[in-house]
Amino acid sequence: MFERIIEIMLYVMTELHAKKTFSDIDIRKLHQLGFSTREISTALSWLADKFDLGSHTSEYKLTNRIESLRILSDFEKDYFTEEAYAELINLYSLGLINNEHINFITERASMTNGLSINKGLLRNIVANLLFSQPLANMESNRVVMNYSETIN
Repeated sequence: MFERIIEIMLYVMTELHAKKTFSDIDIRKLHQLGFSTREISTALSWLADKFDLGSHTSEYKLTNRIESLRILSDFEKDYFTEEAYAELINLYSLGLINNEHINFITERASMTNGLSINKGLLRNIVANLLFSQPLANMESNRVVMNYSETIN
């Protein structure tokens, strides 16, 4: 489920870069692509919290990053398939992950005993990373629950 949420977030952020406003994004297309209302809602809620997209007319502004993209060494690039490496750069350029996340992902990739991280596994790692820790500077009452978790 979380990998699909990452896919929705990528779609929405790409659209925001192209169209500039949240209200210009056609969410119906996500339903046509087979995403559930729950998945779409979770992704949009997370993005709204992280990027302050509370109103439908709010304009997404590219954040001015103080940091530059952490360049991976050739040895570190070998941890990823070409498709996964491109996805890693895309996640960074859209603002979904930062250099600290890239360091963590690269460290995890180094523990795979020579297996290459593919796009699906990368999304899994990113989803676990993003949804398992509170976001800095983000006040939210939203909780992402696994299917097996319940509220008592």
